[in-house]
Amino acid sequence: MSNEAEDLAKLYNKAGTTKKNPLGKRIAAFFIDFGLFLGTYCLIFFLAATPVIKEASKDSIAAINETYSYHCDEHEYPYAANAANFGFYEMDDEAYVSGLRNSEPSLSEDEAYDRYFDAYNGLVEEVHADPKYVSAYSDFQKWYLFLDMLSYLVPLAIFELAIPLLNRERKTISCFILHLSRVKTKDAKLTNGYRVVIRFFVIFIVELFLLTVFLNYWSLLLMPLGNLLMILALPKRQTIGDFCSGTMLLPSTQVDRSLVSPEKVSKPRKGRR
Repeated sequence: MSNEAEDLAKLYNKAGTTKKNPLGKRIAAFFIDFGLFLGTYCLIFFLAATPVIKEASKDSIAAINETYSYHCDEHEYPYAANAANFGFYEMDDEAYVSGLRNSEPSLSEDEAYDRYFDAYNGLVEEVHADPKYVSAYSDFQKWYLFLDMLSYLVPLAIFELAIPLLNRERKTISCFILHLSRVKTKDAKLTNGYRVVIRFFVIFIVELFLLTVFLNYWSLLLMPLGNLLMILALPKRQTIGDFCSGTMLLPSTQVDRSLVSPEKVSKPRKGRR
């Protein structure tokens, strides 16, 4: 750092040293924000979205169950409704294995379960190939995906958009707790509001919507894992949203609050001819 930049840093009570990204605090901030988001999502989805999905797609669920029961009856497979999964019919593994061992006492439990899995996999292939099931499940999936994404959108908009936009330091809840601020990577100055908006859309569209469409609930494991790997690998401790928006987190005491960037001060001015 040049003498001019050093003097400018001291003028604004800033240590004239290279900015450091504390790994421990960055990981803690990630888990706090992700935990708040995930907890709120679960409350909204299970308490509000699930009843709406059941009501809005009750005809589709009935058609799915009718198709499933038809194929089960054809093979004389026992089935039961799973209340935890929108009331969808599922092959009853305990009833199947119990009936199989009663009819063949010499059959071990492991052998009976091997037959059950063979029967179950064959049943699933049959059901999924049935046009009536495909049509009904497609209708159900539309409602499910819409309300699932809405359940993601509400907490994300609160914690990663509204709260950062309402404070000058662009802090999330974790930043208030850990005394961090969101800054631009190029000069360590407080970030602009539009970068917060970019980061929000990257998180929602790339990390949540696309991953959920292609990976379903595996996305809730792969998304945080991928971001943690990026935090560990990148020197500026950025997540996917941070990287795409050109922002990062720094301790609030290290934010460049000068009116002029030290980089600009350090550059010699060209004289006029």
